[in-house]
Amino acid sequence: MTYLRRAVLLKKAQDEIRKLVSTECPRAGELEKDKKTREQWTKTLAEMRDKNQQDYLTLMSLCFFFETVGMMVKLEYIDKVAIFGLFKGTILAVDNCFREHIDQKTKGGWRAAWILGEHYLLLRSCWHRRVHIRPYHD
Repeated sequence: MTYLRRAVLLKKAQDEIRKLVSTECPRAGELEKDKKTREQWTKTLAEMRDKNQQDYLTLMSLCFFFETVGMMVKLEYIDKVAIFGLFKGTILAVDNCFREHIDQKTKGGWRAAWILGEHYLLLRSCWHRRVHIRPYHD
């Protein structure tokens, strides 16, 4: 699976969801549209997981990538400032798309640590809260 296919699939889904939310809530403010967009992502990913697992796994592979990146940051193989310099926009986009889906699955007993473990979640929360990632050897 190429990176381009992942990017195209993500962009297509983002555009479809953005269009759907704008059509359903044309007069909504930005905060309400953001909330509706996250809700729609959760629905879309759940439907995709049930009906089109290939596309679902393709999109989820973006999170797998950031799980690996988070692990490398925690192990201090890569500087977190460099990672956020390179991938901040992508981390935030992936977080906006997948956050509620992953949180919902985690609360439902889904073993997020098995596929999207602590390192992806740590990386996304690190950016949002601007916290320090402690290396393993501390």
